[in-house]
Amino acid sequence: MDRYLLVISTRGYAPKGHVPHDEFCSQWGFDQELKYKWSLLLDGVALLILHGCKDEKGNLFDPAELVRTAAGDENGILIKNKVYGAAFYHHSIGGKSKKQAVKGKATENETESRISKTETEIKKAFNLKRSLDYSRRYNQGGSIAVEELKKDILSIPSWKQAGQLVQAIEMTAAGLPILVAKLRDIQSALLRLSLLLEAAKNRSGISETSELLREVTRYIGRMTEGSRTRLHDWLGHMMNSIVWRFSIKSVTDWEKFFRLLKSDDSRVSRYIVGECASSELKNQIETSQAPNEKIVLQIAKHLNGVLQGVSIYNSQRFETVALDKELKAEAEGLLGSRTPQPELNWKLIEAAYPNIVRWQETSETQAIVEACGLVSFLNSGELPGNISDENRKLVAPWHGISLKDPNVAVYADRIIPGIPVFAGAIDYLLDQTTRLPSSLEVLR
Repeated sequence: MDRYLLVISTRGYAPKGHVPHDEFCSQWGFDQELKYKWSLLLDGVALLILHGCKDEKGNLFDPAELVRTAAGDENGILIKNKVYGAAFYHHSIGGKSKKQAVKGKATENETESRISKTETEIKKAFNLKRSLDYSRRYNQGGSIAVEELKKDILSIPSWKQAGQLVQAIEMTAAGLPILVAKLRDIQSALLRLSLLLEAAKNRSGISETSELLREVTRYIGRMTEGSRTRLHDWLGHMMNSIVWRFSIKSVTDWEKFFRLLKSDDSRVSRYIVGECASSELKNQIETSQAPNEKIVLQIAKHLNGVLQGVSIYNSQRFETVALDKELKAEAEGLLGSRTPQPELNWKLIEAAYPNIVRWQETSETQAIVEACGLVSFLNSGELPGNISDENRKLVAPWHGISLKDPNVAVYADRIIPGIPVFAGAIDYLLDQTTRLPSSLEVLR
């Protein structure tokens, strides 16, 4: 399959891993140890995101070298002779002066040279028969850098691949600021929708929707379209990170649980402590006679990470654990999956430590499930089951209504009462985002 290649170099003067300035981590959501990342999620498009940063010694990265390395890996070889066109975007590749890098002043020879060498390397490494279509700088501009990147791409009217490239970026970027920006945009659009529908009700010819109203409804549709914006992935990750969180209260008897974690008789414990724990935590568990407050907190944090990962099941590890048929079938069906399985892992841990480890539904978990369900409803049109009777009464009339309907204003009386419910759900989710890691770690 032929592909259009877009090479993106993130902020070159940012200290590696520094949140929020290292946009490779905080906005794209990639691991700080990576030097670059491929995204081939969208047919016909290849994204190569270079990790622009300064290392611990203050040395700037070399974008041309990263392009050369990426072209020689598995994905690079796969597409090398199938790239029919390419472009390069850079966010302050940088020279010797941070001030000049921030302002985008390419007055130093080093900065100009780095850009030129990268352009040359892109063409050479991927056997391009023609020059790059574009080589442009994007910046934050008081907003989110990735959003500014998309805006600049769409500002070029003659670029026929622009729409596809922006879609590929939206499918790839999974940093927390992107989710926050999208939630705020949806909320703002909903409030504008309410005002426009109220205005439409007060005018004659309510079936004639204004162009502004059509624009707002189309925008909400684009923002909530799961396959395009990854909103469904993000909401699922929020629920997994918060609903299936392991805490100190998840254990009913810490002394007994601590003894089991230290036991060589439990293959599950040997895996949790022996294979997954850091050497420091492992040593503390092995040398402590009883769980103190510090160790309890560290174990809870460690287990939360284990539970949020891929399935912990294999047949040997759980050979002596009594699993019911349904749970065993589910676990075996997911063998080899690289998708995080927090709910399954919770069931397996509960089975391995019966009556000692217990997941508990709380008002908080109910609230996050309801809020995520309400926002998903904007996309799927399916009314979530876990919502209060009061909210259900207000949003149920939305069922069957398409915001893309050119005559959506005729449904004003059905739509307007539900808007504060959706806006309130987004408010709640925005509050919860402070508890999430900067990288949402959703499967790419």
